[in-house]
Amino acid sequence: MRSASPLQTISTAAGWIGLVGLLLWQEFYVEIGYKWPTVWWFRVPATLAISLVVLVFAIECILSEMTVRRWATSAVVFFTFGLLFFLIGIFNPDTLQLSRWLLLPLGLVYVGFSALAAAGAKDAF
Repeated sequence: MRSASPLQTISTAAGWIGLVGLLLWQEFYVEIGYKWPTVWWFRVPATLAISLVVLVFAIECILSEMTVRRWATSAVVFFTFGLLFFLIGIFNPDTLQLSRWLLLPLGLVYVGFSALAAAGAKDAF
């Protein structure tokens, strides 16, 4: 079993920190008024992706096996959010009250994070 590269580790950490920032932005800025409700096609996949993380990481902690599944879960979650950022940037950027020109590159960045996390999963296997 090989160790992940620094690029994979840093990109995964940056991806998770970015998602925490997005959730804080969503909770404390976007959803405080009734004027900007989040659309269902963003909320449902985002909730499912975060639920997957909680479920898998909880099982990982219980079993003390933080290995391939950590990378694979990160890859799935990052790809989901990358796709969501890209789609919401195209169709309705006002939902998150962010610029379309921020959401589109952010989607591509998260798809890149997903590829690096998938490579980390392959390397850890």
